[in-house]
Amino acid sequence: MTKSKQRTFHQSELLAWRTLIDHNITELPVDLFQILKNEAIPLHSFTTFKQASTKCRLYDKILSTDGFAVRSKGKFAIFLNPAVSSLQRQRFTIAHELGHILLGHLSNKTCTQDIIGEKEWQANVFASRLLAPNYILKKMEITNPKSIAEICDISLLAATQKTQQLYTEHLRNPKGLEHLLLDQFHDFIKTTKKNFL
Repeated sequence: MTKSKQRTFHQSELLAWRTLIDHNITELPVDLFQILKNEAIPLHSFTTFKQASTKCRLYDKILSTDGFAVRSKGKFAIFLNPAVSSLQRQRFTIAHELGHILLGHLSNKTCTQDIIGEKEWQANVFASRLLAPNYILKKMEITNPKSIAEICDISLLAATQKTQQLYTEHLRNPKGLEHLLLDQFHDFIKTTKKNFL
């Protein structure tokens, strides 16, 4: 990973942690609806978007996506495709779109494919670190994908990928946001660790 990519990765991770701290999330699975409510970001179905944009040909193009975020008149909204049947996929999509909003990706600027790819990667990192924060999972000493999927309410595939990250990532001594995050999740870590070990 290049230094620029590492910096971007770290910024996305820190923003996910900051979001957990700012919204007083103290346990997993993360309550995304609490975050959306606190941020005043409504969640809508694609059908709402279709009704609001009957003259827009964009609707047919977005049907192949799981969701998207929009900004209109300084306000944000997330639209979720009702065809996404997996609750875990819906959770990831909401977290991913929230990442686009909080990372400042919803500008009116035209982007190249490279920039779009970078923004998608950043939103994926944000969603992954928000829903299943590595620092908390490492402290809980839970490395079984099935347990991680259950605790975080993420898919087994995502939990398996998370397990691989946990094996390769070294835990630093807590400082700054890590310390605040550990304090905030302290009771949850203690209780859950007992139940899963």
